[in-house]
Amino acid sequence: MTEQSSHRKAIRSDDRGKTTLVLLGIGHAHLHVLREWRRRPLPNARLICLNNFGDSAYSGMLPGVLAGMYEPRQMKIDLASACRVAGAELIVGQVAAVDLPRRTLQL
Repeated sequence: MTEQSSHRKAIRSDDRGKTTLVLLGIGHAHLHVLREWRRRPLPNARLICLNNFGDSAYSGMLPGVLAGMYEPRQMKIDLASACRVAGAELIVGQVAAVDLPRRTLQL
């Protein structure tokens, strides 16, 4: 993760001319996108994941946690590691504004 001022630039443009795909929030569907990105990244593209927190909970384990079968920490997903393994960048923060004509996100 980098400082917020560089996030704005990272989301706004890429000096190498790569296509930038930004995923807002990392739930089950976007974890699947990360898994597929790791297996088959798009050529000349980069993936940025923006999430409010650095970790997430795997809700499928919640019944087991409530039943005492698992510790709550066991259902946590380390999003920084998941992104790093997939070759994506994680930004922890929130979108404050979207500028469609300029194709930018402000954090």
